[in-house]
Amino acid sequence: MKAGDVARQRELAEQVKQREAEAARQAELTRQGAEELRNQAEKAEKARLQVEAAGKKTAPAPRVETVKAPESTKVAVVTPTPTPTPAPTPEAPQTPEAMLQRAIALEGEGKNREARRLLESVTRQAGGQIAGQAAKRLGDMLAKGAPGVQRDYGEALRY
Repeated sequence: MKAGDVARQRELAEQVKQREAEAARQAELTRQGAEELRNQAEKAEKARLQVEAAGKKTAPAPRVETVKAPESTKVAVVTPTPTPTPAPTPEAPQTPEAMLQRAIALEGEGKNREARRLLESVTRQAGGQIAGQAAKRLGDMLAKGAPGVQRDYGEALRY
């Protein structure tokens, strides 16, 4: 063995010792931090219980009084007629971002045909990143095929 090899081995051994010592320090700091968090959680729980107990002690019990109504009083009961709620109309989202989000939701629900129509309109109307995201989703949908959407490689390449 050469003298340089022995020196190099000693240097490497010293580096390993330093790294192990640093790892041990980090582990101890982690343990201390975890213990401190546990102590804080216990203190918070104790404080919560004290506040809860103090609230129960100081809160007076509600009094219940019974009042008799005069015999001659008549009460008319009027029930309002329910107003008919309009049937929800599938209103198309206005912004390309909203249309893209709606298409993603429809795709997640398995309504791929509607999602395809929305994605196509987003790619035509929008520009930039929104159009790119819509085109990517539409191209993937057409390339792989999906329930309700037939696989079409030629069309997929357009997107």
